[in-house]
Amino acid sequence: MTGRILVLDDDPLLALDVGTTLEEGGFGLFGLCHSVREAEAMLADDTPDAAVLDVNLGRGETSLPVAQRLRELGVPFVLLSGYEPSAFPPELQSAQRMAKPFRPQELLRTVGEMLG
Repeated sequence: MTGRILVLDDDPLLALDVGTTLEEGGFGLFGLCHSVREAEAMLADDTPDAAVLDVNLGRGETSLPVAQRLRELGVPFVLLSGYEPSAFPPELQSAQRMAKPFRPQELLRTVGEMLG
């Protein structure tokens, strides 16, 4: 498999777990980031092939601005969340979601499907 994947999660251990799962599944990492600010800085320089985004980043921050930017760029993403779609802005209610904690094989299958 190929593809450089952006991982956004406020918990460094969970971000590393997602990143390790992706790498072991044959994907490349675009980068691991822990805040909207870090993700936006990465996106200013280059574009990933896909992304895995934790929705709740703590301290009242969510990854929804990053999800909206990825959608503008045409980059597929999956939201890791326990939230219902109705909690998201209308343009993201139909976004692909996975429950946390994620199952490694489900994550790999989902990312593989996003990349076609």
